[in-house]
Amino acid sequence: MQRSMNKSLSANRLAIPFFNYLEEIKKCQNNIVLFGSVGNGKTSLLNKMCGVNKEVRHDGYSCTRKVDYAFSLKHDMIIIDFPGLNSVQDIMGHLKLQKTALSAIPVRMFCFVIKYSSRYDDCLKELSQMIDIFDNYLSNITVIITKSEEITVKVKEELKILFKARFGVENILFTNKKTDGYQLCEDLNKIKEKMKNINQILVKTRDLAKTLMCLYNKDIKKEREKYEDKFYDALDAFKKEVEIAKDPDLKRALYFGFKDFKECLLEEYTNVVRSLKIDGKEPDMDSVVAEILTFDNKIFNEFNDFRKEIESQIEIKSSNYNGEFNRFKKCPHCGIIWFKIIGCNNIVCGNRTRIMDKIIGRYKKYIVTYVNNKVD
Repeated sequence: MQRSMNKSLSANRLAIPFFNYLEEIKKCQNNIVLFGSVGNGKTSLLNKMCGVNKEVRHDGYSCTRKVDYAFSLKHDMIIIDFPGLNSVQDIMGHLKLQKTALSAIPVRMFCFVIKYSSRYDDCLKELSQMIDIFDNYLSNITVIITKSEEITVKVKEELKILFKARFGVENILFTNKKTDGYQLCEDLNKIKEKMKNINQILVKTRDLAKTLMCLYNKDIKKEREKYEDKFYDALDAFKKEVEIAKDPDLKRALYFGFKDFKECLLEEYTNVVRSLKIDGKEPDMDSVVAEILTFDNKIFNEFNDFRKEIESQIEIKSSNYNGEFNRFKKCPHCGIIWFKIIGCNNIVCGNRTRIMDKIIGRYKKYIVTYVNNKVD
């Protein structure tokens, strides 16, 4: 497969649409993924290593609108170029595309592409975002620092020591405009020979959203902090009620009360973000989505921990239950709560599964609200 692909690409070195040749890419044992922010030089690296001529821009708009790949000039590697992180266009589309591609193919190496900055904190922050997503695959990570024309040998050694101490990353390459594509392939090949293929990448769109940076000014940051405070105040109030609640049905109702509050808070914050102006202009929808995802990611872990804690305290009440965890649902129309045995997340009480759900006992009905910073 590798030789035939190499032959076909040698005649016409164009990056080929990724999903058109997915089955062939799955068979490759040397898939190298370029991952990093817009403008860091991922596409330029692809051009160098594969002899292609993809368009390159530096204005925050990702030229790579899909997942592209091409065959390396040496060593039978497939270089896969992802849409740039922090693009100001089609944010959600890019995140979902990246997740789909990663889950579909084996990966030999992740190349985190970072643009050099004399402020080391900038480099650390950007690398930290990517490490946070792929920390389970640390042994398959290589950092490529681009635009390193002015970096001295001393600075290179300092960055290597810093990255190893902070993240445990040892594979680091430096590139600039004069970097030779053949030599870069040679350097990557030496590194990849120490790595084993990852056959299945487990990553979610939410995980990839951690790379989103705030697209707004300090006024937006203040608004976000205000809504974060509202969330944490409510979380503390609901936790206290759960601690003193003796009835499992009441604990279940408290969970749904907090879940409803969280969803209302997100909707309220979305409306606030839409109404604010950036440099006197209305924000575009992609920017709004990025900001809401940033906010949602900040509060998600705490909300999820709250859910798990309540689930651990609630007795299972269905003889058909599969035993994984308490998948209880609330009808958005009448408020009745039941355990989800099978079916999609849109299931409601009037359209339930045909499998008989033999409830043991009866539920008590509670209505929980959060008003004026109090749980009623």
